[in-house]
Amino acid sequence: MKHGIDILAAQLETLDAPVLSLYLDVNPAHADNLAEGYRIRAENAMKAAGVPRALIDEVVARFQVDPPHRHGRTLVLFATEDPGVFFETHYLQVDLPLVSEMERVVARWGVPYVAPLLLARDEYERYAVVYMDRARWRYFDVHMGEIEEVKEAFLAVDTTAWRRLTEPAAGSPAVPAVGTGHDLYEDRVEAWVHRFYKDAAGLLEKAMAARGAERLILCGPEERRVAFEEVLPKAVREKVVARLAGLPYPDAAPAQVLAHIEDAVEEAERAGEMALLGRIREHGVWGLGNVLPALQEGRLQTVVVPWSPRVLFETVYRCSETGLVVSDEATAVRTCAAGTAPEHVRLDEVLPGLALRHGSRLEFVRGEAERLLTEEMGGIAGLRRW
Repeated sequence: MKHGIDILAAQLETLDAPVLSLYLDVNPAHADNLAEGYRIRAENAMKAAGVPRALIDEVVARFQVDPPHRHGRTLVLFATEDPGVFFETHYLQVDLPLVSEMERVVARWGVPYVAPLLLARDEYERYAVVYMDRARWRYFDVHMGEIEEVKEAFLAVDTTAWRRLTEPAAGSPAVPAVGTGHDLYEDRVEAWVHRFYKDAAGLLEKAMAARGAERLILCGPEERRVAFEEVLPKAVREKVVARLAGLPYPDAAPAQVLAHIEDAVEEAERAGEMALLGRIREHGVWGLGNVLPALQEGRLQTVVVPWSPRVLFETVYRCSETGLVVSDEATAVRTCAAGTAPEHVRLDEVLPGLALRHGSRLEFVRGEAERLLTEEMGGIAGLRRW
């Protein structure tokens, strides 16, 4: 499935530089954003990046017409000097660690800076939510704080049969008296129920593969959830991260379903981060001096950094001829071409690009995982590919 972010990245590749790339925290939960603090941060960042005054004024004017804090938590904006050629605004319902904390804004004027957006796409896991209400089966796709109902996922499920299963009094055949007939009836019902769940499991497996979902949440009556989970293919069953009751009203709106699962998603994210650090302790490297070489040699599957990006503001050194990035100046002087001084750059300026170039995932961790990474693993770590 082609992601909207990938489509935008492809569009940006067709533009001639320079292009304004702006990532801005507009989360209304931050009081200063309600007072247009985002406008001041954005204007100062664009000035520092060398954006033409006319384009800065255009961006600020659009903020005044349609305040961005009404639409999301992070604003992503790309524009050419002539806004009539290209001016694209996107709102994310999640925070981006590269623009949170201290500055809460990133502005670039030059080659389109899409790395934070591409990494956000990969940073947030995609969840499948199966919601079994009394009327029907529903499939929701949850990613980056947004939810979408995929109505075609369970179209082949026999809705009438599902109603009979959940509301046996409303039309089920009469149950024979106790005896041989009763036993045969029970066997037939059990076989029918098993086929029903197996069919639904097959549809779920196809939907998850098509959408790229890596985690699964089951919602509905406990007896039905348990029975359904038992028939799931092993690869799908291993992706179940939460089992929740349904909502007390039929036909819940997607936003209500999202609110219902938010805590479960948060718990799954934190548990996944701790498990990742556990794998790195067994089969990984940590500390900036170890991670940077391994990353640039293509040996890391995942690079992990704290959500609070203090480590990303550290100075590293880049050889202008080769693009090689090292953690200390002495090594850079020895490594770069003779007579060429290494560039002093901030880690957050180069790490997203390095991760994308070498096919590594950049993972940000919070909570207990962030504490362990910061206090015991040098603030940055990587999981080896082999």
